[in-house]
Amino acid sequence: MMYLVSYDIVNDKKRTKLHKLLKNYGVRNQFSVFECDLDDKKYVELVYKINNIKVESGDSIMIYPLCYSCKSKIVRKGSFIEIDVRNMIF
Repeated sequence: MMYLVSYDIVNDKKRTKLHKLLKNYGVRNQFSVFECDLDDKKYVELVYKINNIKVESGDSIMIYPLCYSCKSKIVRKGSFIEIDVRNMIF
């Protein structure tokens, strides 16, 4: 399943920690947005690790599931890199 992970973390250290974590699970397509193609085991693992990050007032981390059919309907404008994460090894 494809997941879109977005975050807004106030603390620089925590934001960097989350960014490094997400790089192991997906591809960054904007500064604080990652596309992650995860099987059930990897998804549970990622959610577990995200849940161990203390969220302060003003912070948010959101995970949106995207079916492959829905992903093909995404409208993009501006510069972006189209990456087929299904062929990548993390």
